[in-house]
Amino acid sequence: MTTTTSLDSAAGPLASSASADWVRQKAAEVFGKLDRDFRYGKGDAKRSSAEIRSWVDAGEPRTYDGFDDVMAGCPETGSASSFRNKKARFDHFGFLHLEHFASEPECEGMKTRMRELVEAWDPLESETFRTDAKQESAQGSSDYFLDSSNRTHFFTEVGARSEDTKELLVPRQEALNKVGHGIHVSDEVFRSYCLSDKMVELVKSLGWKNPEVPQSMYIFKQPRIGGEVTSHQDSTFLHTTPRQTCLGLWLALEPATLFNGCLWVRPFSHWEGLRRRFVRNEKHFAATSSAEKQQHPQMIFEDETPREEWGDAVSWEGGLPTATGKNGQADSGDYTAKINKSPEEVFNEECAALFQHNFVPVECAAGDLVVFPGTLDHLSLANRSQKSRHTFQLHLVEGPSAGVTWSASNWLQYPSGEKFLPLAVVG
Repeated sequence: MTTTTSLDSAAGPLASSASADWVRQKAAEVFGKLDRDFRYGKGDAKRSSAEIRSWVDAGEPRTYDGFDDVMAGCPETGSASSFRNKKARFDHFGFLHLEHFASEPECEGMKTRMRELVEAWDPLESETFRTDAKQESAQGSSDYFLDSSNRTHFFTEVGARSEDTKELLVPRQEALNKVGHGIHVSDEVFRSYCLSDKMVELVKSLGWKNPEVPQSMYIFKQPRIGGEVTSHQDSTFLHTTPRQTCLGLWLALEPATLFNGCLWVRPFSHWEGLRRRFVRNEKHFAATSSAEKQQHPQMIFEDETPREEWGDAVSWEGGLPTATGKNGQADSGDYTAKINKSPEEVFNEECAALFQHNFVPVECAAGDLVVFPGTLDHLSLANRSQKSRHTFQLHLVEGPSAGVTWSASNWLQYPSGEKFLPLAVVG
């Protein structure tokens, strides 16, 4: 007889202990090894101090004394609340998992407010959102996407609307992929969470000095149809100079599990550098006629660093890692061979491939927050369960007072004269 945890309820065809248990056991082993290696180094004695590079300060080293106390516990847990603990973990591993960051009333308040916004939404005033190979042509040719920078715009799932009439083919509460990208600007419920004292204190503790919030997103990850989000780095879309300063704040409003598409992160990948950027296409915006503009998409991807410097990630950027054999070629169980396989077989193969390429899952309860820098490689698998996976995500960057400039070629640009919402000026 198999059993499931509370996180696995309504997991549908994947609700087997065999599927969940081996993945969770493997994740625990990975986190345990990361913790042991870091706390002990190459010796048998616990280190009393360590030098850790500060990500937001472009790798400036910082020495942490009382190392055993600072790093106690596994790297994914957020149980310790000290400044030293948070920053040491964040800078070394590339992410934090902070349990119970938002209260149940806060989470329910945001979900209730979003239901109200969706009920008032006109489906004819929306676009389809995608992160697959068609992302550049879809978002790269849409005024609706560009105009969402400081507004509340609605983006449907692929297949949720008729291509001819744009009418919904599913209930409206189940039709949306996300709402963005200025909810924190236009709605008081989400703005209050963004500007809360605990948010300011967290960001300050991680080393941001003049944080501004250019973007927010409400992601639905709908039951059964919520698509995968392919491997990416947030700074691809939120670029700053002279260094990258994007900080992702990923709040689970509902349980995020293996079955409904929790985050998978690749520890230490935040030090690999930015692979590519999603930028405004000069050929489109410099065109002098409508016909000429139509020949060039508004947005395009450009490599930030040469592909030979991407390492293994060159094979999965903008996609998902596949399992490889000893010869480096894709095994027969890769993502291109899903036909005639059960959901459980596909799930097991996907997870095995992700582990092979050093990704680990971060399951969350409602109210948990995952925090990571903009160069961390991360993704999520499709939601094949009967449960949605609502999240509210903020992205902030350092502002001008910290010597940082928002890139003029970024897709997201506020109208002339409007500034990003300042989180706080901290010192």
